[in-house]
Amino acid sequence: MMTVQKISFYQLPEAIEESYRGDNALFEKFHIAPNMTLKQCVMETMKMIYATSKQYPMEYYKIISEKKCIGYIAIFPKFLYSFALNIKSRTKENKTQLWNLIKGLLGEYFCCSLLNNNHRAIKWLQEMKMETIMVDNQNYITVLANKKKQDSKSIKLEDQCQS
Repeated sequence: MMTVQKISFYQLPEAIEESYRGDNALFEKFHIAPNMTLKQCVMETMKMIYATSKQYPMEYYKIISEKKCIGYIAIFPKFLYSFALNIKSRTKENKTQLWNLIKGLLGEYFCCSLLNNNHRAIKWLQEMKMETIMVDNQNYITVLANKKKQDSKSIKLEDQCQS
């Protein structure tokens, strides 16, 4: 059984490191740049979270299973900003539990933006029935939404991803 525990920004690097540990594919191709080290991935993730935390009121959680940290979640209202589950913990059951934890924190409606090259996470969110609502190739971002507010294609992204 997985649970979440709220943590401070200063506790987040350790949770991110545990989440990324052993995920060689992340280091090689799914993070910001190819062929990054574990420490570089953690540092770059923290930089992005820090920059975003200056604009939005963020909350941070570590994911715990059997008293060990196996992942993290970073959110702000109605937005899943960053998350990871350690590669050794990515069973079908754990991924379903992760989805339920995320929905428990954010509710039924929320958005998520990911780097376009994070194909694994994008695919998983789509499997969880999130819809891609925008692909920004200029900024290398894919935005997904869990439950659309309305069916109109003319809705602005800012309206789509706010409560």
